[in-house]
Amino acid sequence: MKYKTLLLGTAAVFAVAGSARAADLAVAESVEYVKVCDAYGAGYFYIPGSDTCLKIGGDLQFETFFQKPSFDSRADIVNGDDSDMSWFMRTRAEVNITAKSMTDWGMLTYFANIRAQHYKGGGDGGAGEAGADFYMETAWAKIGGFKAGWDASTFDAGFLGADDNAPSNFDHDQHQNQVQWSTTVGGWGFFIAAEDPQDNPSPISGLLTSAGFAAPDDRTLAPGLNTGVGEWKGNWPDIVAAVTGGAGNFHWKGSLGVTDTTVGTGYGGQLWGQWLSGGNSVTLQAAVSNGAGSLYGANIQPEAYGNGTYWHVAGQVGFAVTQAFTILFEAGYQKTPGPSAWEATAEADWTVGKGAVFAVEYDFLSHGLSAGINDQLQVVDLFFKRSF
Repeated sequence: MKYKTLLLGTAAVFAVAGSARAADLAVAESVEYVKVCDAYGAGYFYIPGSDTCLKIGGDLQFETFFQKPSFDSRADIVNGDDSDMSWFMRTRAEVNITAKSMTDWGMLTYFANIRAQHYKGGGDGGAGEAGADFYMETAWAKIGGFKAGWDASTFDAGFLGADDNAPSNFDHDQHQNQVQWSTTVGGWGFFIAAEDPQDNPSPISGLLTSAGFAAPDDRTLAPGLNTGVGEWKGNWPDIVAAVTGGAGNFHWKGSLGVTDTTVGTGYGGQLWGQWLSGGNSVTLQAAVSNGAGSLYGANIQPEAYGNGTYWHVAGQVGFAVTQAFTILFEAGYQKTPGPSAWEATAEADWTVGKGAVFAVEYDFLSHGLSAGINDQLQVVDLFFKRSF
């Protein structure tokens, strides 16, 4: 009898313990798995516990630049260096983050592009001095038609190609802090922005931009020379307006800019159009500005050659030889109240796998349009990019 009582008591204890464990499991929080968000396109997923959709991408780029005259020979003009480095290498990695959600005011979007890079350019104190950078290339937030942050100027429009560091030497091509409002009506887009003129560069004797040495936003092709940023700014923000449209395979953009500078108020306008069909393309661009606004029309500092008209025209054609191989040719002409210049570029892009591209580019600039630089400029860029 005692054994029976003992067995029944033991069973009761296990039953109570089992019930307690079952109760604990019942109240434990379930694991929340990441869910795909297809409301905004491929690659988005919901941030757990929210209705915000997130997309993460990025790329790694490796480039080798060869230049004649050498990188450091251009720094000699400023620094008096006697080094002579005709090539350097650069590795750059970047991460893109996009977050989207809906609000009563429209879509709320956040975008940031963060870059880190390392380069060796040779030369003691010259333009190619070794260095590394970690910086924000682009960052903005937008709700409905209102956008604020650091982004490409509303004035700008560019060309195609795997290598995004080599736009036309004559382009405005600036990133600026700005506040922008935009709307679309049918197939038309309307934009107006107030942009910070302190972000406009004013290179020493035009070395950085007018010489074609580097695009204004490229911080490493001429390290050490991007000085005097915003030195000719006035008292008011740049005001830029743009209109976009298109039909079928053709789309276009027209933009106007007004800038207040220490040498007067500058004006500029630009027309840009592009036709795309498969991998084939044709892009045309023309811009004009007055002396104080010469950066809009000729990509050089205000009144670099006095008061007067500054303008350029440029064009690019692209041919898809195969689905994986594309060649592009670009040419442009620039005129100031003083000298003129012309440029030519050839680029070949070979896609070797999804998100993997090899490219080679050759740039020729006839004249630097800056004091003390009368040589032709030739640059060869070997380029590998892996994006995701």
